[in-house]
Amino acid sequence: MAVIYDIATSTWTNPGSSGSGPRAFSSNSATVFYDTANDVVTVFHYRNRLHYTYDPNTDTWTSQDLPSEVLNAASYPAFNAFYDTVLNAYFVYVAGDSGGDGTMFAYRWAAP
Repeated sequence: MAVIYDIATSTWTNPGSSGSGPRAFSSNSATVFYDTANDVVTVFHYRNRLHYTYDPNTDTWTSQDLPSEVLNAASYPAFNAFYDTVLNAYFVYVAGDSGGDGTMFAYRWAAP
């Protein structure tokens, strides 16, 4: 489900999106970004091992599996991520709980 705020009219709408987006999640199980280069919202959902994308222009959700390299990078992993607007790239840091040997992954979104 996506809820959209229109600044010009100061109203909220709840369009009938197609596809299936993520359900509710806690802040330590997912990260959410607005991809300025592609005009999409992305959700890295670590707990259910999926990457969701919402395209507001088509009002459509898509999903794909997160790469196994990211998911298997650490035992009892903790994830941190950010989106760099200049590089148009996502950076996901994966480390084991209380471990000092994490791995940084770089990712660029491309339409499926």
